[in-house]
Formats: sequence, structure tokens, C-alpha cells
Amino acid sequence: MDEARNEASRSFNDSDVIVERYIEQPRHIEVQIVGDVFGNIIDLGTRDCSVQRRYQKIIEEAPASNLNPDTELGLRETATQLARNIGYDNIGTVEFIVDAATGEYFFLEMNTRLQVEHPITEMVTGLDLVELQMLSATGKELAIRQDDITFTGHAIEFRLNAEDPSDNFSPRTGVIDHLSVPKFVRWDSGIEVGSEISPFYDSMIAKLIISSPTRSEALTGAKTALENLLIGPVANNASLLYWVLDQDEFREGSITSRFLDEIEVPIEIVDSVSIGAAANELLRSVQSNELGPWASVKSFRVTNHKSAFDVLLSDSEGKLHEVQTNFSAPTSRLSVDFKTKSAAVNQRGATHVFQLADRTEAWMLDSSLGLGNIGDLTAPFPAVIIETPVQAGDDVEPGDIVLVIEAMKMLHSLTATGRGTVSALRVQTGDAVQSKQILMTFTNTKSNSESQPNDA
Repeated sequence: MDEARNEASRSFNDSDVIVERYIEQPRHIEVQIVGDVFGNIIDLGTRDCSVQRRYQKIIEEAPASNLNPDTELGLRETATQLARNIGYDNIGTVEFIVDAATGEYFFLEMNTRLQVEHPITEMVTGLDLVELQMLSATGKELAIRQDDITFTGHAIEFRLNAEDPSDNFSPRTGVIDHLSVPKFVRWDSGIEVGSEISPFYDSMIAKLIISSPTRSEALTGAKTALENLLIGPVANNASLLYWVLDQDEFREGSITSRFLDEIEVPIEIVDSVSIGAAANELLRSVQSNELGPWASVKSFRVTNHKSAFDVLLSDSEGKLHEVQTNFSAPTSRLSVDFKTKSAAVNQRGATHVFQLADRTEAWMLDSSLGLGNIGDLTAPFPAVIIETPVQAGDDVEPGDIVLVIEAMKMLHSLTATGRGTVSALRVQTGDAVQSKQILMTFTNTKSNSESQPNDA
């Protein structure tokens, strides 16, 4: 409630909130409509946007599946009647909450613009919604009528967000070194190799859209697409989208908007095959281009042996992996970037990036373990300071919120994981901070294991 009041106050200078009826099994269903100044109103079908995280859509489908015909008809008629009653004359989306248990539906809001997910409606209707919006906005009469609208096939859109699902969907920033998109999908994005993902905008960096004659075929095609997508090393939600595709609730069309809140988000574990495949492609590429001493390495394999190695790889988290003699791996779903001397490999939808490392990096990593001020609270990513609940001299307990930050339009609470006293607060409300910047220090902590504030 406090977060809702704070957000309302910042956005509207009014902290009042409205309490509404709670729906235990909600589906988020919306209707695309278009009107003109001549009084024509047309509905372009439904979309299911129930797969959400933090009340923001990440997968959308058109048309909405597993929907009672009477409910679907009621939604479409209600949407067009609403638009007609207010004399609406442009593209718009009327959104509803549908009770999956009873089929009842409730008006949520109307977005008087194109939605992010408009491509899937274009795919199943064959219409250009951007063109329709321009025609309506310039006072032209629609050349189509409701009877002209037909629906063909099924389309699904996946929102690629620069965020870490295993870290409470915290936003991530950085430079895109690897990008390879399957040719059989629609890819709406402005990013390319070399693009920098900053903290100043929404975390969505691309939309992957696929359409097929049936929903089953669309699901199969989507899985293949995510298996062959390479985008990194900036952390993103591709592996989560891939995981959702395998869930029975999603495949059956019975998923609700609470789904991701009620399950434990899987953590992608890098296996030795992925490490070896990346090393295989990376070394083959650098050998062929005679880049430094790596050209002399002839073969290798993944091993747990710690006494010797031919190649040392560093992943995007800085973890080192030893690769040793005689390993062979397929080169599909792989890419190499010579500028960073790194290779990317897809594992169950997740892109893992590895760089060539050396013994100096290993020594530096080992020698630094245990160093540093354990009382420092650092920024987990670039952000803006929104609230400072504690000040220098305040005592904190495990779980106490010590800072509230904002990044990519989302609030994040930083908490203390141990008992201590704030010795210094190094930021103030409104400050823009960088990743790993020290924000707060503590003293009188009980032990290393229980006193260091968490940065998540």
C-alpha cells in the first residue's frame, strides 16, 4: 500500500488509492478497436496478456485462447459499445480482467493509442494498425467494416527485457556484443551489436513475434526461435520465456496473471556442454584469424581437473572455467565477437557469453577473495535514489529496508541482511548512482556471514 501511495504521489501529486474487488484467478484479456470521425467502430479481436511479471505483460497472444464463446462475444461487444458511447475516433485498446473461474469480466482501462503488442493483431487480421491509426487521426473514413474482418492463424509476442528474472527481475545494463535473430520470426527492435542498454528507459529491448496456422504450431515455432536466439552478454528474460512455453498451464491456455508470482523462477545453470561449445567455437575462430597465443591451442575438453589447462574462459559474471584437451561440440546457436574475444552460446533459451581469460585473471580473482569492507552497501545497477528510510547512526535489523531506488521505471528496495549501525549515508534522494557505487556503510556488524547488507 505504501508503494502504491508513493507511486501515485510522484505521478499525480495525489496519494489517494482506490481499493477494488479482488479476483483470485484473473486473466488479462483485451480487445483492439478502431474508430473514425464518421461514427464507425470496428473491433479487431481479442488478445490474451495474462503472462505478466510485476503487473507488466511479457507474453501476449492473439486471439485469446481457451475463452468461452459467450465471454468473447461479450468482451468484443462491450468494447465497441464503450467506444461508440464516447465518440471514439482512433485506434484504442479496451482492457478487461476476466475471472477464469466464473467467466465474469470487468473493465480495467482503455489505452487510447497503439499498444506494444499490436503486431500480433496485425498478424492474425492482415491489417496494418499503424496505417489505420494514421488514417483515423487525419480524419479519413475507415475503408473497412466489421464484416470485412477475418482472423487467420495464431500469433504470439515475447517481450525481451534487459533484466534478471532470478534476481527479482532487477534491470540490467551494458553493451550488446552478440545478437543473432532467427530469420523466420518478426523482430521489432532498435538494438544491434554495439548498442548500449542504459538505465534511463523501460527495460524492454526487443519484441519477438511468431505466427502459425494453429496455436500448437505457434508454440513449437516460438520454442525453436528462442532456442536459436543469441543476445548478450546483457542479462535478459529469454530463458524465462522459454521456460514458460514448457509449462502445462500455458500450453493448455489456462494461465492467470498470478502465475509468475506463485512459482519460483528457475535459475539457469550453465553446464559443461555449453562451456565447451563456446570454447570450441571461440578457439576455432581465433585460430583461423591468428589472434595471439590462442592460435597455438589445437584441442581441448571440459574437465574438473584443476592442476592444468589449455584454455581459461571467463563468463559474464566473472566466473572462471577451465577447458582442457580434446573437446568437440556442434557450432549451431553460437556466435563469436572478435572485438571482445568472446563467444555466445544458447542453452534452453538463455544466452551465455564467455571470454578468453588467462592465468593472470585467475590469480587476481583468487587473491582478491575476502577483501573489501563488508559493511558497504553498493548499487546493484545504475539507478536513482528514491527514498532513504535510515540515516547515519540508525540501527538496522535483518530485512529492514535501508534504501529505495528506481531503475527502468521499477522500484527496488535494498535491505539489510544483518544487525548493525549505519555509519555513513553517501547518497541523498534524487541522486543518480552507478552500478557498484557505495551507497551506505555500516559498523558493529556481528559477523561477515550475517551482517553484510544485500544489494538486491
